[in-house]
Amino acid sequence: QYAAAQPSRDSNSDSDDDPHLDPALEGEDTNLDLPHDVYGATMFSVVHDSIQLMAKEGDDEMGLLLYRSRAIFVVASLLLNYALQVSILVVSYTAVVKPAQRKLQQIYKNFHLLCFDTDGTFIQGDFESWDEKDDLCQLVISNFWFLYLILALWWMTMLNDFRKTDRILRRFYHMGTAMRWEDMVREDHKGTRQVRELVCEVRWFLYACLILPKHVVSVGLLITGTWWLVCTDNTENLVLNALALGFVVEIDELIFEAMFPETWSHELDDVKLWRRAPGSMERKKMTRREYVRSYSFWLVVIVGPYWYLASGTGLPFLGVLPGFRHDVENHCSGFHRDDALMPCSDWAAWDGAECFPFGGPPSLPPHPEVYQAT
Repeated sequence: QYAAAQPSRDSNSDSDDDPHLDPALEGEDTNLDLPHDVYGATMFSVVHDSIQLMAKEGDDEMGLLLYRSRAIFVVASLLLNYALQVSILVVSYTAVVKPAQRKLQQIYKNFHLLCFDTDGTFIQGDFESWDEKDDLCQLVISNFWFLYLILALWWMTMLNDFRKTDRILRRFYHMGTAMRWEDMVREDHKGTRQVRELVCEVRWFLYACLILPKHVVSVGLLITGTWWLVCTDNTENLVLNALALGFVVEIDELIFEAMFPETWSHELDDVKLWRRAPGSMERKKMTRREYVRSYSFWLVVIVGPYWYLASGTGLPFLGVLPGFRHDVENHCSGFHRDDALMPCSDWAAWDGAECFPFGGPPSLPPHPEVYQAT
């Protein structure tokens, strides 16, 4: 038995407009799939299992003990997921980011002390003989555009994570308030179970224990990951660090796929977060709002990392190198050019140059015209 739909909220607040209209006016329903991760399992358990527990009866021949065990397992997995992500954040910041930041600042300090006059004039000779020149020029801050591209991808990764959570939050927000626990889930004419309403206890549990912590972890990952990438000591490690950060983001999916019973995937597929299908005019407004948001997201991903590297890196608290003058890349351009110069180019080998002669000198000159052709 399902109760009648509750009065609607404001339908112009965002693209997930209010679903609560007369069923005769609904048209085709639109459903949002539950994600196949710890968060999706938590949503399912909190809504579905709570109905069975509060009603003191089981369906599908499952007893109350099984429902309690499943709810405990899901909540424990959620807490373990938070513990793992927060622990990795804290350890990464204290054991990786801070030491890397200290090394970065020390090299940059020595660069200014030993390669400049007191009036800020650069001394090329001192720079060429400086024993930390290679360390300075291998820092990723000396390669602005490559670092920018990696940061943009990292920000896009975290924006994607944030948007997934935000879609679910908006769907929860626009659901009506159920008076009875069993009114939260309904079946449509196709037999699909749809979450249409939430009791207050479930709504606030999802806000406080799922949506809010997930956003906090996402913000923490974005900030810590940005600092970590900017402090990386060379470009090879920059790529590896970016991959490691992606692994941290996917911990919730890893826990679900590795630790949950296989039947959970089918359970999540059978339950949807419901929204009514909008009318034609409403759909046009919704589409316009969605594109405005998408343009805004592109602006954040393109401009945000650029601003951070151009201005934010040298700011206190936000940056990893307070007072950074962006004077590394220009002086390291020659290092990067020489570092990419091959002992034997493809054209030289094609032209018949003997690049690696037996019994030859230990190092060959990097110019094909002086090679001895066979």
